[in-house]
Amino acid sequence: MPANLKSVMKQIEELTKRAEKLRLEETAKIAQAVKSIKEQMRKHGLTVAHLSAAGTAMKATVGKSMVKVGKATAKAGSALKANDKRLKVKPKYRNKKGETWAGRGKPPHWMAAELKAGKKKEDFLIK
Repeated sequence: MPANLKSVMKQIEELTKRAEKLRLEETAKIAQAVKSIKEQMRKHGLTVAHLSAAGTAMKATVGKSMVKVGKATAKAGSALKANDKRLKVKPKYRNKKGETWAGRGKPPHWMAAELKAGKKKEDFLIK
């Protein structure tokens, strides 16, 4: 092997060893963080269910009163309640069957099928 190739191969070997050492250190740090979090959860009587309450209201009993934590409101699935204050968006697209889509988020199945068939969104604009 030429001298340059040997030195590059040696550098690769050294870097591979360094990378493995760093990976092991990172794994150890993560394991320590998980251990610390589990200890704190046990100390405060928390479960994974308490932590996974993101997006929903989490209520904790404090004496006789209930305290609402966070700004989210509990909803059953994605169903909207009658007193929901969010503005409804007017539909922007309509197909021949009368199905509509506001153009936000993931396209509905009917729109995806039409686009796959070669049509354009503009073909379904509500005028």
